[in-house]
Amino acid sequence: MKIGYSAWGFIGDGLKDSPDGGRLTRALFLEHLILKGYEIIWLQENRDIEDSSPIFTQNTVDNQKTKQRKTLCNIKYDDTFPEIDILFLEWRWRLSGRNCVVDKNSPNYTPDLDRQIELLNYYKKDLKVKIVIWDKDETITIDDEKQFNENTIIFSPALYPHELIYDRTTLLFPCDLEKIKGTKANDRTIYDIGYVGSQYERDEQVYKYINPFAFLFPNKVLFAGNWMKYPEKAAKNIINFPAIKFVDRILPKDMNKIYKSCLTCVLLCKKNYAEHGHITQRIHEVAENGVIGIGLREQIGIEKFILPENIITDAFDLTNRVQALLEMKIDERQSILDQQIEMLEPFDVHNIIKIFEETINV
Repeated sequence: MKIGYSAWGFIGDGLKDSPDGGRLTRALFLEHLILKGYEIIWLQENRDIEDSSPIFTQNTVDNQKTKQRKTLCNIKYDDTFPEIDILFLEWRWRLSGRNCVVDKNSPNYTPDLDRQIELLNYYKKDLKVKIVIWDKDETITIDDEKQFNENTIIFSPALYPHELIYDRTTLLFPCDLEKIKGTKANDRTIYDIGYVGSQYERDEQVYKYINPFAFLFPNKVLFAGNWMKYPEKAAKNIINFPAIKFVDRILPKDMNKIYKSCLTCVLLCKKNYAEHGHITQRIHEVAENGVIGIGLREQIGIEKFILPENIITDAFDLTNRVQALLEMKIDERQSILDQQIEMLEPFDVHNIIKIFEETINV
């Protein structure tokens, strides 16, 4: 079965200063689709380029250092409209100044939205082609859905996704659970709280949970992301969050450089993510790096994946929980991490592929 895959991002390491935090889960998902026998045809611009040459091709298999990267070399690339059975879209939305309301000759222009529109308009005419959309950021609008046909399937990473015209099926961000199991809890930590992720609509939760803790415990909170990237934003963050240490974005593959020195990570999320139980991949990224995830009670469904004692209501809870963890022996913390890793079973890539196949074959 041929899947035409549209995503604006990477399957390799990619660029450091890019908002594509989903490249690790995308690579895992595509790897396992290929292992299941699907033919993947990449329909957006190939951004995995090195020295002006594609990184993942049949000609570069021998250069790849991991089994996953060798498998990804089976991906084909096509900027036309090839014959496919499924059009799979990682949904792209309007971003003024980037993919809309922008001069196409501008260096700021990205063709992701225009290409997505082309693909939808072409393939929705053929009812033999299933259109599968992963609304990873919950940005599909009712006007968007009016453009879809009856052969459209929508996936969402939310446990309780909002529904407009079309039903949605929950498809969590995958992890390799077998790889995560056995991860050692971080012992010699420098920071009580670490966070690898950018600012997007997290300010309110930083004020509520992180700021009070950071004032009580200076130099114990470390954030990596785009918090200092833009001068105006950086100036505000320096004033608004003065006790948090900020460092620049890192490549997702390098997040252990941050997390290895951290005890916990507070699983911050956008307001609509909390309301819909939208769980980001951060929940298993931190576990894989020996960090104990701290969930927010305001996020619906978080209790399915985080132990009750690690779910907080406010900064008072956070302070008490971090202090309790600091006072524990390492084997006690290890037990907590092991239990939370076991709770990640629904995220395991084999379960994600199973849900995908069951849904498209209905």
